[in-house]
Amino acid sequence: MPEIEGIQHRDMGAAMRWLRTRASVVGLDSRLLDPAYAAESGVDSDGSRTVVRVQGVLHPIWGVDAGEIVRELDSVNATDILVLIDSPGGSLTEMRTIYGDLMRRRSVGARVETEVAGTAYSAAAMIMLAGETRTVRETVSSVMVHGAWTVAVLMGNLQEIQTQYADVHSSMAHHHQLFAEMLQSATGADRSTVDGWLERDTFFSCSECVEAGIATRAVPALAEDDDAATASFAAQIAASSIARHLRIARVGDGNQ
Repeated sequence: MPEIEGIQHRDMGAAMRWLRTRASVVGLDSRLLDPAYAAESGVDSDGSRTVVRVQGVLHPIWGVDAGEIVRELDSVNATDILVLIDSPGGSLTEMRTIYGDLMRRRSVGARVETEVAGTAYSAAAMIMLAGETRTVRETVSSVMVHGAWTVAVLMGNLQEIQTQYADVHSSMAHHHQLFAEMLQSATGADRSTVDGWLERDTFFSCSECVEAGIATRAVPALAEDDDAATASFAAQIAASSIARHLRIARVGDGNQ
């Protein structure tokens, strides 16, 4: 659930309670609304391939910090990157930072592969689209896309409320357009198809991801061509129903 920054809430506690209620009604992952949900991110490199973990809610304070990931990628001069995603989504701003950085690296010759190592919902699914190769794993991966949404509290007289509503509507329309363009660019789908995905919470199985063009390949939970780090991670995640408690093995040494 990407968040639209800059909209003020008079009672954030009430707003969060309302969001949790909505999440339970429509089946969204309520972890996104829980600050206690453990976020893990990091970059491991063995000098040849760099593995990026995007695990947890996208948020600069109590979640995955996009700026930290970008700085770590810069520090190792990454040119062959695997991004492992297990996230229910989060801040649209953090998503755009990670997506934009990965696309920039691709534009100067870096190889970028993304893989759903658990869930890629909402803004996290948009990060997945940055990969030239986009992998989902049978029985492991779950992908969901929808349009950006927010909670807006309008206050003031009639004219002020009309102005605030227009501002919120303009912001939401802008972000809907952004999501649609990102999906169209990655999948080649027509605009009416993409708009249909974004109108509601649209979940994709592994085969549906490939058919839609969101993923470029689906592999078994334990694929024969996995490198050591990816195979170790896949073995653990396939054996557990709680993906967020797992950690990616350091590249090449098999240690957790």
